[in-house]
Amino acid sequence: MTHALWLCNCYSEDDWAPVWEIIATEDGVGWRHGGSGTELHDVVSAQLHAGGHVHPADVLSWLQGADMHDRDWYGHEIWGDLEVLDSLSKQIRGG
Repeated sequence: MTHALWLCNCYSEDDWAPVWEIIATEDGVGWRHGGSGTELHDVVSAQLHAGGHVHPADVLSWLQGADMHDRDWYGHEIWGDLEVLDSLSKQIRGG
C-alpha cells in the first residue's frame, strides 16, 4: 500500500460517528470503518500516513478537490504526510 488516511468524524452532529480509513494502492482506493482504539499504522502497512479529527463537511470539501493543507480540519490540524491528502483526493476523483 502506498498511502493511508485516518479520519475521525468526531465533529459531526451525530452521537456516534465512524472512523474512516482510506487506503490507496497501486490498483486503486479502498476504505473501511476503522475500529475504535486502533492506530492506522497498526493495521495498515503504507509508505505514507496522515489523519485527523474532522467534520464530515471538511471531508466532503476535500473529496471535491479543496486544498486542505493550510486549513484546520474543524479546529484541528491534520497530522502526518500531507501529500497523502493530494494523492488520495486525485485518485478518488479519477485525476
